[in-house]
Amino acid sequence: MFQPTKSMKRTLARNNDLSSTVCPAMATDEQFDLLSRYLKSRHEGGGMSDMDYSRYEMMVEECAAETEIIEYRNQAGRLIAAILIDVLMDGYSLVYSYFDPLEEHRSLGHYMILDHIRRCKDEEQPWLYLGYWVKESPKMDYKARYKPCQILGVYGWQDLGKNNLGKEDEA
Repeated sequence: MFQPTKSMKRTLARNNDLSSTVCPAMATDEQFDLLSRYLKSRHEGGGMSDMDYSRYEMMVEECAAETEIIEYRNQAGRLIAAILIDVLMDGYSLVYSYFDPLEEHRSLGHYMILDHIRRCKDEEQPWLYLGYWVKESPKMDYKARYKPCQILGVYGWQDLGKNNLGKEDEA
């Protein structure tokens, strides 16, 4: 069973002033503006950095799964983070999250994962899928912090542990 670390508890406390709203998978100008600022700040020159509104709209609205957007707002009502999720029969799959780069001190990426761990628990959903993980990508290392954690490899689902990190991610 997941147990938050002290750092994770601080992240939850730092963001207890936020409100969240589950929204249908409909792209908005406000979301796209936030995504654009996030991509420019965090992923300049990356594969998504030149995304225009129509591509964002396709990413959000043209999904095979039941998709939702969770919006996170500060007390002034300003959108500071959002996450695109797929609703599955056995939990949630986190597709893509983004946040206001000026709010980096809040650790909003981690907060959204922790919020969805809570949602799964509250809704008695057994699984939270954090999406693709690439061993060689330092930007994805954060996913291994959420224990217990499993990865899907050539031998099926296996625990991701400190001592077997290299063996399990051969797929």
